[in-house]
Amino acid sequence: TPMYISNHCINRCIYCGYNIANKKIARKKLSYDEIEHEAKFISERGMKHILLLTGESPTDCSMEYICKSVDILSNHFNSIGIEIYPMDTVDYTKVISSGVTGLTVYQETYDEKVYDNVHISGPKKDFLYRLDAPERGCLAGMREVNIGALLGLSNPLLDAFYTGIHGEYL
Repeated sequence: TPMYISNHCINRCIYCGYNIANKKIARKKLSYDEIEHEAKFISERGMKHILLLTGESPTDCSMEYICKSVDILSNHFNSIGIEIYPMDTVDYTKVISSGVTGLTVYQETYDEKVYDNVHISGPKKDFLYRLDAPERGCLAGMREVNIGALLGLSNPLLDAFYTGIHGEYL
C-alpha cells in the first residue's frame, strides 16, 4: 500500500505535477502524528506492507524525518519500502537500520537525451546518479530493490529492454 508523507519536490520535470515550478499544488508534509494516524488506519484494514513515498526534496524530507517516519511505520507493518529521492550508500544504510526493507527507483527513461530534455533542473537531472541509485541500495544491503521506466517518455520497447538489462546487472 502506498503512503505519501510529502509532496515537496525540488526538481523541475516536464511530466510531473509535483515539480517545483507548479505553484498551483498545495504542498504538504505529514506530521509524525498524521503518519501514526494514517499507519493505524491502513494497518487496521489488514495491510501488512507499506511503501513510503515522498516528492524529491531532501531539505523538506531530511534523513532524520525519513528514519523517524519509518520508526513509526514499523509499529504497524511487516515490511517498509521507500520510493523517495536517490541517496548515497551511507544514507541507504541508515534507512535500512531504521527498518526499511525495500527500495524502488524509477529511472524514468534510459534514453539519456530524452532524460536530459524532460528533467529541466534539480538533482534529478543527473542521469548517472539516478541510474546508480539502485546499485547503491544493493551495496548498502537493501533486501529488495525495484526498478522501472516511465513508459511513454521515450521508445517504450527500448526502455523495457534497458530496464531488463539494468535488472540483470543488479
